[in-house]
Amino acid sequence: MAAELVTRQQSGMTNFGIVAVLLLSVVLGCFLHAELDLSQAGSTDASSIYNFYVGVALMMFVGFGYLMTFLKAYGLGAVGFTMYITCLGVLFAIVVESYMGKGKLAIDFLSLLNGNFAVAAVLISFGGLIGKISPLQITVLVVVELFCYCFNKVFLLQQYAPSPLISDCGGTIIIHVFGAYFGLAAASVLGPPKDDKLNASVYNSDIFSLVGTVFLWLFWPSFVAGALPAGPGQTTALINTVLALLASTVVSFALTPMLQGGKLATVPVQNATLAGGVSIGATANLVGPFGALVIGGLAGLLSTVGFCKSPFFGDVDTCGISNLHGMPGIFGGIVSVLVPFMYEGTGVSAANQMNGLILTLCVSVSCGWATGKYLLPKLDDDSCEPFSDSSFWICSDDGQHKGQDESTATGTSSGALTGQPITETGVGLSASESHGQLAGRIDDVEGTLSAQMSRVEARMLGMEQSVSQQMQRLEAKLQGVTASEYGPAIVEQLNRIEARVRVAEAGHAKPAGMETATAGPDPLLRKETLEEVLSQLKRLEERLAPQDGTQVTDSEVQAQLSRIETKLSEVHSRLPNTGRMPSSASVGSVNPGGGSTIVPATLPTAMSPSRSTRTLQPVAQMTSPYAAYRTSG
Repeated sequence: MAAELVTRQQSGMTNFGIVAVLLLSVVLGCFLHAELDLSQAGSTDASSIYNFYVGVALMMFVGFGYLMTFLKAYGLGAVGFTMYITCLGVLFAIVVESYMGKGKLAIDFLSLLNGNFAVAAVLISFGGLIGKISPLQITVLVVVELFCYCFNKVFLLQQYAPSPLISDCGGTIIIHVFGAYFGLAAASVLGPPKDDKLNASVYNSDIFSLVGTVFLWLFWPSFVAGALPAGPGQTTALINTVLALLASTVVSFALTPMLQGGKLATVPVQNATLAGGVSIGATANLVGPFGALVIGGLAGLLSTVGFCKSPFFGDVDTCGISNLHGMPGIFGGIVSVLVPFMYEGTGVSAANQMNGLILTLCVSVSCGWATGKYLLPKLDDDSCEPFSDSSFWICSDDGQHKGQDESTATGTSSGALTGQPITETGVGLSASESHGQLAGRIDDVEGTLSAQMSRVEARMLGMEQSVSQQMQRLEAKLQGVTASEYGPAIVEQLNRIEARVRVAEAGHAKPAGMETATAGPDPLLRKETLEEVLSQLKRLEERLAPQDGTQVTDSEVQAQLSRIETKLSEVHSRLPNTGRMPSSASVGSVNPGGGSTIVPATLPTAMSPSRSTRTLQPVAQMTSPYAAYRTSG
């Protein structure tokens, strides 16, 4: 089966290469008849236009590329496929738009700009489909969408006519609305992938995504005003775009904590801060500074609410293009309909602006639906893993397994906290399995389990969770496990944990196997804190009470409890005014047979201090059990 899947993947990538070469050959054939249009070279500030082109190109390659690197296992695909889409798309758009608009292939600086504008629409659509389509399907998307985009721009919106149907210097309607709803229609037809465990971010991927946001923010004025002739109109558009971006950024930062429980969230900051640039595009050269701030602020509000609440397309929209490009694009189009009534001398027809917006929505939705239905068949879930670079890229060992490992850790912790059965590798041991099967599985996954528990623990500690919550996680994970002959051993192990915790509450206590503790309670560990921990241990003990006719995953339970004992030993060894606790080597599990043999339980390799970058530091105040000992670094 594995060999068959590899063969299918290799066949698909070979087909992709053949199609890409054929397309390039077609473009080369078209360029045989191309000519440079230098008619305006004498009256054009070439350096200025080239600077605009560079700014727009940086938005495509770096801005869009890195914005989509938020996917924890799809960084190569985000940046690499963005580069491929941009290069193929610019070539194809120059040919198609020139023939449709000029009747011949005449290339000037504006052709390069228009080619990048066209690619922006495809990259927006790609944001809704990223991680769910193959390179061959990406190629089909580029060709089909660019043809539909150029048709809408040239023939329906009449942008090459002496009097264009609509005014849209920044592409609010032509680019953002079209690209967003083309992609959303295609994504809706394809539906969500069956396996979306990698459709998530991690700390580093969010940072890279924020780099893309910064590049888009800085060069967005070039995107809006680059195609305008030099003069007052272009200067107005540049200034208004910056003002709109400023307003949307401030509003996004201000609203996000109100909608996210008092903290900033990365997704709105990465995306909604750019909404002002999307909405101002249609009117950037028409409104004043006050209007630009209002438009940008309202666009930021609309986008932030969209990202925090996900009212539309949340199950199929990977990057949230509905919230960044779709809704702010429609809002900007509606603003362009109202501008003629608010500003005199704009030369804009409100009826034409509305017609252009409706036409674009109809064309984008219908063409996107047809593309998703007939030209982008859904990926076979058994041959290509969604949102994974390893499906199409040769990845280094750490990169190939990074997403899987992080997904496993996330799945383990989330399942435990919600009380759902854990089914990831290394856990999910069925109570109905025989001991022979259970032993075999434990041998296979022991190392994986240790690594998973280490990662989960590090993540939870990094989020400033307490030891109490670690207990809750274990309790939720083991809530369906009951003990038969192993029940007494587990209960006795829990009693030892309870005794360890009590030492901190009553410094004079002297449980068996422990050295004498210094008299006097620890001021950092208040009585109510310890009582809370003890109550959780008692609930765990009740749930693990022996019942006849059941089997217990004894090795896993014993290992989990030993880890908690070791962790408590580490914590107590750092407490002032408490006695030294036995080392981890002396912490063990009782022989299930009822004897007094002690089995040493050592700290797993993945969690040992020599392999960890964590250091425990006391803090001045404590708000939850053991909150005084949080991770740093």
